[in-house]
Amino acid sequence: MIRKIATTIIDAPINPTSTSQTSTIFAKTTTKNQFSRLSSDDPTGIYQPNQTTKIFTRMEQQCPEVLKEYAQCVIEKQNNGVLVKGACEESFERVMDCFRRVRR
Repeated sequence: MIRKIATTIIDAPINPTSTSQTSTIFAKTTTKNQFSRLSSDDPTGIYQPNQTTKIFTRMEQQCPEVLKEYAQCVIEKQNNGVLVKGACEESFERVMDCFRRVRR
């Protein structure tokens, strides 16, 4: 599933005003039980995204190039068989900077 999400980020056009394609892919790959568990508090039964999902959606809108760069790095390292902890540290730091800006 992570590879599918990363590939979606890489293939998606950089357009901050577009809807969240990655979130859509994630929603399609998430099991129905997870949705029902997450939405059980909502009397309407409609899925309500949690705080992390909302932040990630804002990250996709505000800094898609940072997410794309990180996803490309991870996929490249994985394909070359050299994906280890810290392999994409610089890209990850930029993702975390984006996360910190967006969550405020």
